[in-house]
This record gives sequence, C-alpha cells and structure tokens, in this order.
Amino acid sequence: MFIPQKIFGILGYPLGHSLSPLLHNFGFQTLNYPGAYFRFEKQKAELNAFMQSLRQLPISGLSVTIPHKEAVIPFLDKITPEAKQAGAVNTIYWEDTQLCGDNTDIIGFSLPLEKMIIKHTDKSESYDSKLLLKDYSSLILGAGGAARAAIIGLKKMGCNDIQITARRKEQAEELATEFNIKTIAWEKRAELPTNILVNSTPLGLKGERESLSPLPDFTINPIKENKLNNLFIAYDLIYSPAETVFLKTAKAQNRLTLNGLPMFIEQGLAQFKRWTGHDLDYNQVLNIIKKAL
Repeated sequence: MFIPQKIFGILGYPLGHSLSPLLHNFGFQTLNYPGAYFRFEKQKAELNAFMQSLRQLPISGLSVTIPHKEAVIPFLDKITPEAKQAGAVNTIYWEDTQLCGDNTDIIGFSLPLEKMIIKHTDKSESYDSKLLLKDYSSLILGAGGAARAAIIGLKKMGCNDIQITARRKEQAEELATEFNIKTIAWEKRAELPTNILVNSTPLGLKGERESLSPLPDFTINPIKENKLNNLFIAYDLIYSPAETVFLKTAKAQNRLTLNGLPMFIEQGLAQFKRWTGHDLDYNQVLNIIKKAL
C-alpha cells in the first residue's frame, strides 16, 4: 500500500488549471517514492503568513507559479544563480536547514528548443549547446515572467541577437535594459527578420483568449539569412490548447512549430530531480499529460 511520508505541492493562485499535481504524483507512485503533491492556493494577501509558517510545516518542496514567483524570494535563505539571474523562483527546496529557491523554467525552455534545432539542422548531439544559436536571431513576444526565462535560455544557447516587444512598451524596455537586448515597437513585430519567434504572452491560452494570436496578421514572417540555413521556429509557451492560433498559422506556412508542453514537462522533471534525486521517463510523463489534456 502506498503511504506518503513527504509533502510537496504547488503554490499560486488560481491553481485549478495546473497539471503539476498529475506530473509529480505520477512520479511518486511510479517510483514508489513516499511523497504526495497538493495544491496550496494562496492569494497575494495570504502569502506572507503561508511563507512564515512554511518552516514549521512538514513540507519538503514546492512548485511556485503566478503570482508568487518573485514575491517568495525575500522569504528564502538563498537562491541559485539561475533564480537570481531570472529574478524569479519556481522551485523551493530544503538544503539541510536552509530554505532555498531555484528556477527550472530556464532549462525547461531551452531543452525542447535545443532538441528541435539539432533534429532539423546539421548539428550533431556533440555540438556545444553554448554556441547552438550563435548564428540565429530571435524575437520574444511579451515581457512577463515567461519572457525572462526565454531570454536567459536563448543567451545560454549563444543567441546574441535577441529582441523583445510587448504591448506595454515600458515593460519591454525594462527587460531589454536589464538583459542588454533590443526592443522593437509592438506594431512592427511582424516585420522583423528572425529565426526563432517566441510567444510568451497569454494570447491563445485556452478559455476566453483561445481565439487570439500575438500575430493576428501573421503572413510569412521574414527569415534572417545566415550562413547555416534558413531555419524558422515558432515557439509558443502555451500548452493548452496544444495548437494555438499562432502555431496553426505558422504550420500552415510550413514553419517548424513547438508548443509549451515540452517546456512544462522538462521544468517539472528538473523539479522532481531536485527534490528526490530521481529521474522520470520523459515519454511516460508526456503520455500521461496528453491524456489529461
């Protein structure tokens, strides 16, 4: 009989849509690990009391999502370099008596993109991932928390030509200054030659925004010429629905497309490894999540 002895969970608000409990509880049961994963749905006004009590509660680890990824940092004893660079924490864990924060969204963003580029170019598995994107340009649509992970991931893969745009010009300019990248006007977003186009906005998300796209007049986005090839990838960080309007349009124009499901799984697998020291099988988790979706 499976008896949980360690408590994990996700902290955020709202949490009704989250698939993290499915991923982690599947992992615990598959490996017969004595853990159970719950939802801790807390609004901003409740965060202080929850974080203060965390040191007295028998909680071994937490996923952190909107709107608390930045707000939890002052309550932690230390954070990893990745979390510090991102200015956000999505994973809380214990290191002896210290409460620590990490950010696995960066590796979650990077790994699926790296795999796709290797698959569709002449690069081999032995290619230096830090140089993978040195000949490519990228444009990020949106300037929220997900955009931060995208910027850092692209930089770690060697992309030096990164531009960002958002409906709120000042928000894009703030991120551009922080990370030393460029901005373009939101109205010019469909005109910029690029190789990797990332949607980090909620436009297209299942629900009231599902019929929307960050590029409603998306014709054929110009491709930046480079000495390797004319690779173009439309990368939507949304995973529900699996194919947004943004991706459907790109696919209709024979562009490579990537949705946010691999990112969600990869960041979750990195969390699971951080907490338990164990790896989960990616394809098994993918099948479970797809069935739920």
